[in-house]
Amino acid sequence: MPIQTPDGYLWIGTQEGLVRFDGTRFTLFDRRTTPEFSANSVLALLADHDGTLWVGTNGGGLLRMTGTRFEALGPREGLIGQKVQSLARDGRGVLWVGTDDEGLFRQEGPGFRRVDPTGGGRFLVRTLCVDRAGVVWAGSTGGGVARLQEDGARVFTTREGLPNDAVIALAPHPGGGVWVGTAGGGLARVVQV
Repeated sequence: MPIQTPDGYLWIGTQEGLVRFDGTRFTLFDRRTTPEFSANSVLALLADHDGTLWVGTNGGGLLRMTGTRFEALGPREGLIGQKVQSLARDGRGVLWVGTDDEGLFRQEGPGFRRVDPTGGGRFLVRTLCVDRAGVVWAGSTGGGVARLQEDGARVFTTREGLPNDAVIALAPHPGGGVWVGTAGGGLARVVQV
């Protein structure tokens, strides 16, 4: 999952750490070289326009890199999930963090708050995406897909026509809504009604 920051660096998340490529050299950031890394495996990357890089790890939570400094974000900031599968920034500029161990989190000020679209427990997240309207969609490891907006959430499952409730991939559809890839069930398009 490569991503480029505004300063021109190419960043690549791997199972052995975060790699930066400057066009000539590769630099590895991991537990040995960077104290803020408590786990090497990188699952998600998000670059902001101001150059901030967000790094989701498998077992080490969320890291934020500003300038040349990494900062680990965790329980002190309200983010208890350690397996960060996906990151997204919605049309209002809000950062969303999807974990498959503690659920979905939304940044509020300097901290994070857990969001449960179903109201019945943790909505464990595998993937996030932002549609054309700037709305975040969250794909769950077994609870379908949720469309998240200011006035609440709408959850789509097999009852609403998904082929399977285990969502493994989301992509915005140019005509609105999202494409939903499910585990062993195929592909579906979901639109808000």
